[in-house]
Amino acid sequence: MVQRRTVIGAALALAVAPGGNHAFAQDAEVSLFKVVSAKDDLIVGLTGDELARFGPGVPLEVFAAELQRRGQLAVWQYASTRGPQGELVMSPVQRIVVIYPGTARIEPYRSALKVMPPTAR
Repeated sequence: MVQRRTVIGAALALAVAPGGNHAFAQDAEVSLFKVVSAKDDLIVGLTGDELARFGPGVPLEVFAAELQRRGQLAVWQYASTRGPQGELVMSPVQRIVVIYPGTARIEPYRSALKVMPPTAR
């Protein structure tokens, strides 16, 4: 239980820590998260509307609480792809289901690339 609190505390610290001098291109419409499991790491995204439906609060906490409550959530998997003008962007590539018991950790994810919302696909 103490280790779980430590992991959650560290993730929350990262979520609220100032960005320093880094200019991230995180889109306000989509929050990205790194989901770590025993088998792999995935970058997933939830829109502001999806997070708002889950409840108020810090996006990381809202996502983690809803995943735990439901046991699984359908989310967009994100990856770097080419945008309309050939530039690199983070865009949704497929809809996947994240299962709570198999999830070891969820971290906020910041991309230096522009983040495309699912409707822009």
